[in-house]
Amino acid sequence: MERGRIANGDNTLIIKDSDLADNAFSAGNAKIIIENSNAAFLRARDNVEMTIKNSVINGDVIAENNGKITLINTKIRGQTVKKGNGKIIYLNL
Repeated sequence: MERGRIANGDNTLIIKDSDLADNAFSAGNAKIIIENSNAAFLRARDNVEMTIKNSVINGDVIAENNGKITLINTKIRGQTVKKGNGKIIYLNL
């Protein structure tokens, strides 16, 4: 894994009941699941897939390249930004 990366390659990272400074540097085909947590900022790039459940994002949510972010019962206090083929999906907001 390259320095500074949260998740990379074909790995899956699960985070529950946490406070996160950010999750901006994941790459490759990583899958990230965040539940019942607070985050300052989220970015999915490359082919990263993020699923965020019952959480609060205090800053921006960015999906770029082929990144995909699914937000389930999650509040966003910043902006949502899609770049390239990035996707942001909202469920039960």
